[in-house]
Amino acid sequence: MKDFLMNLKLEKLIAVVREPSFERGLEITNSLLEIGVKNIEITLTTPNAFKIVEALIINDKNIFVGIGSVSVS
Repeated sequence: MKDFLMNLKLEKLIAVVREPSFERGLEITNSLLEIGVKNIEITLTTPNAFKIVEALIINDKNIFVGIGSVSVS
């Protein structure tokens, strides 16, 4: 938790990815990694969100990945 808070203080950004398909979600998260974003949340409304998280942490051990949901009323 301490590492995450330190990273958040430095980066001041958490990218939230909410996409209609697994492929698009993976594409967006890979693009975020390419530009140096290290704090990423994948919403559970994104199909196969857990697979995207798995791909992220396998490819880069120096990122912080969250998973959650976004509801719209």
